[in-house]
Amino acid sequence: MDTHNTRVALLIDGDNALLEHIAKVVRFAHKNGKVTVAAAYGDWKSRPLSRWKQKVADAGVSIEQRNRTRKNATDKQLINRARNLLKKDAADVFIIASGDGDFAPVCREISKKEKTVMIIGVQRHTSKELLQASSKFVAYERL
Repeated sequence: MDTHNTRVALLIDGDNALLEHIAKVVRFAHKNGKVTVAAAYGDWKSRPLSRWKQKVADAGVSIEQRNRTRKNATDKQLINRARNLLKKDAADVFIIASGDGDFAPVCREISKKEKTVMIIGVQRHTSKELLQASSKFVAYERL
């Protein structure tokens, strides 16, 4: 893959990502191309995310606030962003930091458009459906 011209969208599920590895996640994204989008989704006003908010922002990732007013509100926001990027053909590689199986359908949509989908997660806690829907899986400890 020619990473010089490859556009990367890094989408982080704040509720399921290991935010203590945020710097490694961002470095990994940059190794795969030009990061055009780096966003983390969650309720950053409440614990446990509030304690990670500044570290995530310092890593160059935009904080996307979503209050926990509805079930899966954060997931839906991330999925909508991925679909909008796909529709606009704004990324060649989508990196999703999460182990949540709710992202499997959008990963399949991305793959059908011949884009690369990488999942960063915890090996034993990542949904099998999500693993099957992705092009590549990378465990945090291998970043």
